[in-house]
Amino acid sequence: SGTLKGNIRLNQVEDGFELGSNSKLIEMKVDELFINFDDFGQKVIGHDQIDGLFNGSVDLTCFLDTTLAIRKESVKADVNLKIDKGELKEVQALIDIAEYIKGNALWNTFIKVDALKERLSNIEFETLENSLTIENNVITIPEMKIATSVLDISASGTHDFDNNIDYSVSFRLGELLRTGREKDSEFGYVVDDDTGTRIFLRMAGTIDNPEFSSDKETAREKRKEK
Repeated sequence: SGTLKGNIRLNQVEDGFELGSNSKLIEMKVDELFINFDDFGQKVIGHDQIDGLFNGSVDLTCFLDTTLAIRKESVKADVNLKIDKGELKEVQALIDIAEYIKGNALWNTFIKVDALKERLSNIEFETLENSLTIENNVITIPEMKIATSVLDISASGTHDFDNNIDYSVSFRLGELLRTGREKDSEFGYVVDDDTGTRIFLRMAGTIDNPEFSSDKETAREKRKEK
């Protein structure tokens, strides 16, 4: 479903081909897009875990070898995306975040972690917008916000083609805070940024074995902005 408009140019070079394309995607179902591209060769989010309508544009250049296989290190792309009426279902990376928080005795004192895990297991959102860049085998993701009726999430970071990751993730806790704990200013990773109390986490390492820590640096920057 949906519409794809664009142009492709393929030039033969000494040891293969140079590919360039500019495309625009209109009202495409995200799950169908993932199915047709074999989940883009990754296992972080599968076609059965994402839904919504995709609109966006992709400017891409890369080199192909003589068998027309893409040389991954040559991929450069600018991607503007917008997903409306979206849903993320049982994404392991998000569930891992909840499990990490649940295993932290200190955070259990002021966060309703079971409720957080339940909400991270199935996220519905009205709109998600961002502009991604791909270069030198690395996907760079500027800060994006996923606003839902029950939980606001912000995320930014890098994710390379070998699934090495470095993400900064924050949550607006709202009613997930335990009663009377709204002013836990002694925690360096908790900030009230005028939208509500937020907790900041860093997720780094690999997608199969992520390492979590409190992201005090980002929390400090948000405090400075305020």
